[in-house]
Amino acid sequence: MEAEVKRRKQQAERAALELKLKKEELDAAVLLSKQRGDAADSALKTMQEAAAKEKKELLVEKTKQPEDLKEKDAEKAKVNAFVAQLDKIISEGAVQQKKSMYEEAVAIFQKAADLAASKKPEYHFFKKNIIEREAMIFSNIAACHK
Repeated sequence: MEAEVKRRKQQAERAALELKLKKEELDAAVLLSKQRGDAADSALKTMQEAAAKEKKELLVEKTKQPEDLKEKDAEKAKVNAFVAQLDKIISEGAVQQKKSMYEEAVAIFQKAADLAASKKPEYHFFKKNIIEREAMIFSNIAACHK
């Protein structure tokens, strides 16, 4: 009987140790979950702050748009007039090129390229249009040198 009591006592001690270990594991899991939750809350807060900042920047940008649109429209008119002027010079060079007067054509194309290069810094919104014309001019010059 004493052996039976001893065995049951050992079983109870083992069960108590297992319960204590499970409780410690559970406490550690709760602590880890809380830490993860704090990190997730912190990340969420950071994301919300970034979204609020971006929204504020968009609102500021929208308020600036009408001024930019006016400036862009004014520049568009200037660019269209300048591109028409360049096209006129390019067509004069093309006429010379068709007549096989390559030196004269190159001189005319070079005049157009210089004009485009000098005016390019004046335009902010439509600089692409000037660059496209420059590329066409240099292509024509290269064709004259074949």
